[in-house]
Amino acid sequence: MLDTPGLWDHELEQRNSIEMQAITALANLNAAILFFLDISETGSYSIERQIGLFNSIKPLFAKKPVIIVLTKADLRKFEELSPEDQQKINDLHKGQLQTELVVLSNITGEGVAAVKEKVNDSAN
Repeated sequence: MLDTPGLWDHELEQRNSIEMQAITALANLNAAILFFLDISETGSYSIERQIGLFNSIKPLFAKKPVIIVLTKADLRKFEELSPEDQQKINDLHKGQLQTELVVLSNITGEGVAAVKEKVNDSAN
């Protein structure tokens, strides 16, 4: 498991050597990628900014299974998002990457089994 919080702070060209090691690891791991997208927007980052980050690093995910995990569904349901945000999220898993969307809430347990199943399926 690789947690990469430093990826939020600045553009690729401005990242330090530790952050670049995380980028290199993402590019070279032979494993499923789980991208957690906070749909509640209760944290510091808007859906738009999170999608921007995903789009900036998605070339690293070529030929890897990608699971986009929509988190904090107990605070805000996907269906409660604006139609524009719903479309932007749906567009993330269209195109060249092998992606799937899973809705998750750690509080209610919704989607936890589905995420585990998707990760296990991608390993086989």
